[in-house]
Amino acid sequence: LAFYFTRISLSTEQDLATQLNAVNLPVVEMVPITELGRANRLAVQFDIIGTSWWAFAPDARSSTYSAEIADPPAGFEIIQQPPSVLEVPDSVYQSLLVDNDPANALNILDTLRANNPNREFTPEALFIRALCLDLLADRDDARIAYYDVWSRYHQSLWGQLAGKHLEQR
Repeated sequence: LAFYFTRISLSTEQDLATQLNAVNLPVVEMVPITELGRANRLAVQFDIIGTSWWAFAPDARSSTYSAEIADPPAGFEIIQQPPSVLEVPDSVYQSLLVDNDPANALNILDTLRANNPNREFTPEALFIRALCLDLLADRDDARIAYYDVWSRYHQSLWGQLAGKHLEQR
């Protein structure tokens, strides 16, 4: 679009949205932008997949608009989805319940967390990790882990189970 906007002339004498629509740039939103130290301009979002917001500032000398890529105006920012959570893999249950190997189950969970540092465990995964620590007789770390699950998710089944383990201490 940057190249295209250097090739067309958009007059300040006519409605900007009408001119843009006339050259097959369908306008979805137009928001006025006022910033201290900058000329007032219009932020425009087009109905074209993959395009960003564009700001159009009037040039009084030439009676045309100049275009530049712009950040989304306040209230139109792109909402970042929270990172997906880490679920308990079936191999953890296999190690814990079938093979009776809580050390391996804990190792799988810790490796999963290390390989995905920006993702959170589900309450279930946090509880299973605490249980593994408990079964390995690491009572201090287990108590801390149970408390973490209970304090963050006390309304969930996993938080309530963690609370029951804390009551036993």
